[in-house]
Amino acid sequence: MNQRPLSLLIILLSFLSSCSGQEQTRFDEKALLEKERKTEANAKYGDKTPSIQVITDPQAVAALRKSMEENFQLKKQVASSRKKGLAEAYKSGDKTVVPEIIRLLKSQEEQQKKSLLFQLQKRYDDPENYVITEQGIIDEVLRTYKP
Repeated sequence: MNQRPLSLLIILLSFLSSCSGQEQTRFDEKALLEKERKTEANAKYGDKTPSIQVITDPQAVAALRKSMEENFQLKKQVASSRKKGLAEAYKSGDKTVVPEIIRLLKSQEEQQKKSLLFQLQKRYDDPENYVITEQGIIDEVLRTYKP
């Protein structure tokens, strides 16, 4: 007979502990909801941070988008010119690689120098108007082949 009240007491305690756990969950949900509302308000009004600007004018948004796209395209072009190599970039008309080509031709790295000179040669698939016109590159090429 003593077992029945004991088992009833255990069931009652487990029920109460599970209910208190649910109450804690509800509290956490309320706290999370309140935190989300604050985050939403911060995002909407900039959180009083001077580096965040809320732009609602469609023309300003379009101008900003255009500026960002141009900047992205420029960075993409620079990255692709670096990927395709100095000689290929020079052949495509990129004059920003000239100092790097001259530096490499002046260096003592013979294997890289030979590779660059080979790539600078005119090939059948190069643009029609491709000619090395930079005097610094011409001088270094001639210095390399000087007996």
